[in-house]
Amino acid sequence: MIHQPASSYYEAQAGEFILEAEELLKIRETITRVYVQRTGKPFWVITEDMERDVFMSAAEAQTHGIIDLVAKHKTANSKRHKIPSSSGMPSTPRNVYQGALEFE
Repeated sequence: MIHQPASSYYEAQAGEFILEAEELLKIRETITRVYVQRTGKPFWVITEDMERDVFMSAAEAQTHGIIDLVAKHKTANSKRHKIPSSSGMPSTPRNVYQGALEFE
């Protein structure tokens, strides 16, 4: 999901609300620029995407450019990412992770 940053306002003086709103605008600008750089999409497209909650599947997020890979659990017949080990068990957290997932 893509959406704009949000804040929970609390009981405070008006000046604090203004400062928090300014900070949220800075965060929104930063997030938008990161998405622009990452996706290669124009600033206005990302801005429109952030105006409302945009829900997408993992494949759609990959196509949109906001994620690199989609992980899937291995099937019993899968031979990909087999990690040899003398004990038959993966030896590091990375091996455990790679042994349990496939990437498209």
